[in-house]
Amino acid sequence: MIAIYAAFGLLLGTSMIFMPGQAADPSAMGQFGAGALLMILLVYLLQFFLSIILINAVYRAMLRPSESSFAFMRIGGDEFRMLGLAVIFFIGIVILYLLMLLATMVVAFVIGAIAGQNTAVAGVLTFVLGIGFFALWIWVLVRLSLIFPMTFHRRRIAIDEGWALGKGRFWTLFGSYLVVWLLIVVLALVFFWSIFAAIFAAAGSGDPTAAQFAVAQMMGSVATVIMFVIGTFVLSLMAFVLGYGVVGSAARELLAETGDVPEADAYRTAEIFE
Repeated sequence: MIAIYAAFGLLLGTSMIFMPGQAADPSAMGQFGAGALLMILLVYLLQFFLSIILINAVYRAMLRPSESSFAFMRIGGDEFRMLGLAVIFFIGIVILYLLMLLATMVVAFVIGAIAGQNTAVAGVLTFVLGIGFFALWIWVLVRLSLIFPMTFHRRRIAIDEGWALGKGRFWTLFGSYLVVWLLIVVLALVFFWSIFAAIFAAAGSGDPTAAQFAVAQMMGSVATVIMFVIGTFVLSLMAFVLGYGVVGSAARELLAETGDVPEADAYRTAEIFE
């Protein structure tokens, strides 16, 4: 990923440098903008596919520990299948969110009409409705989380099996995910606070000059910039391993209860993470 971003920055910078006499030409700038947009799209697609490879590597470590060569990473049918599922999931989740939001707005409108001039009651009911919308959304996401490891495990799109696997286990799954993501968030806050502490302090002083000086000082420090880049990527990889690892672990444990995952594989997975 670092290599992709470095190549992207180099290509973009080279394109901007070697445009003599074209800066004032709107058509040339339009062509440059279209090319830059295409490059950005390509970078995001490559990053997305690399993310799919990493996610599948985590699931492979959890569900197929015997395939340990090349750090569990592959490029094959599993990856393209997961890519297709990710596209389906994104489209479906956007549609579902819009439908839920529309239903919530309709209910809020009805509540407002019933409450009439009683703004206090309307406010309380609207707040409760917002909490209910958020809770329902979390429930849907937790229940859908297992469709990805199940698709990997079955070697086919397994949305129905992933949904059914988590039935009756919402609170266990939610608690596991919450613990892991709280750990990641706390580590991220500690790291970024250590990097931007001087900027936050200068911004809090109310002196714009001090804030600008703190930003310039940070950007001028090569060591700080390198530490920021490396730390960001390490945190991203931790999020991949822990965030998707807990989902894969949950799928493995639930599958083991039904005898779908051999006990030897479960022990092998534990050895890998130990």
